[in-house]
Amino acid sequence: MLTLQFSSGCPYLCEFCDIPNLYGRQPRFKSSAQVTAELDAMCRHKGHPPVVYFVDDNFIGNRKAARDMLPDLVAWQRTRGYPLAFACEATLNIAKQPEILKLMREASFLGLFVGIETPEADALTAMRKHQNNAVPMLQSIRTLNAFGLEVTAGIILGLDTDSEDTEGRLKDFIDLSQVPMLTINLLQALPKTPLWDRLARAGRIDEYPARESNVRFLRPYDEVVAMWRRAIAHANDPERLFARFAYQVDATYPNRMVTPARGKLNWANLSGALVMAWRIVFHLGIRSDYRKPFWRAARHAARRGQIDAVLGIAFVAHHLIEFTREALRGEQNASYYSTKARGDAASRLQAAHAGATCGAPQRRVERADALSMEANH
Repeated sequence: MLTLQFSSGCPYLCEFCDIPNLYGRQPRFKSSAQVTAELDAMCRHKGHPPVVYFVDDNFIGNRKAARDMLPDLVAWQRTRGYPLAFACEATLNIAKQPEILKLMREASFLGLFVGIETPEADALTAMRKHQNNAVPMLQSIRTLNAFGLEVTAGIILGLDTDSEDTEGRLKDFIDLSQVPMLTINLLQALPKTPLWDRLARAGRIDEYPARESNVRFLRPYDEVVAMWRRAIAHANDPERLFARFAYQVDATYPNRMVTPARGKLNWANLSGALVMAWRIVFHLGIRSDYRKPFWRAARHAARRGQIDAVLGIAFVAHHLIEFTREALRGEQNASYYSTKARGDAASRLQAAHAGATCGAPQRRVERADALSMEANH
């Protein structure tokens, strides 16, 4: 993907987020002319990727600015034959903005990352993410799908409000929402956030590098990590994952605007698609142990004329499945912000932490530092 930033800052005050302190609550934004000039510069490069990701922390941080820019983006696409498709990230209450969603569809926005965080209303209130409680969650996802937007959901585990029911509720949400891709992450406290300040006052920041998170959870640490493993295993089980993508073939992809082919018919796109198709057939269709659910989803998409969707489904699903298997083997971190080392040295680091129950704390830190350096090397 190419990347482009339209706006910076976010008006919301979610407890775990550092954006308001880093970039302010009053979003600043570029003019339409600046945005389209950057897109023109991208298109001048031969072999550029066909998708641009708007990396704004919240694409509708200033709804009026987004609403004013989008018609110019639509005009740019029409004039140039739709050479690009777009994706972005926004708060879930974008589902209450049909005018913006209609313009996004006309501009060929295909994907949207949404910070769902948790399906539990009390947890959303506790983390100050009130905007997610202001809209019916499942209905909002259906609305986004109706405008051709495939949703990627961010999920957080390890919250103070987590209970014995949290895992079951998350799994129910995964199955009911039919969101194909979920980034399920353990809570991490970032500096310059209200979460950091609150946990620091309570002595609940733990920077030991063998941990998956720097948060001392209210629930037992091993139990929280185990819940994360079970959650990603459920979400990215090949049968469930490909079934959710098959749902998108029926509920989302047909709602996208059909754009002219001339803007995308170039050798770079065609050759890239051929190479990807061959790799998909070989690695997923022949070699993988999940080839049956893959071929089932691929046939479903092909019968509905969604040939390009087959490539996208296979590409994303393959990496989600492989990531999950690596994570279950301890080769991937449960928190994307974690400083935890991976591999055998990481295991020895954990063992050193568990075994160093006597002696000065500084000596334990020095042992950990040495092992951490070995793991990084």
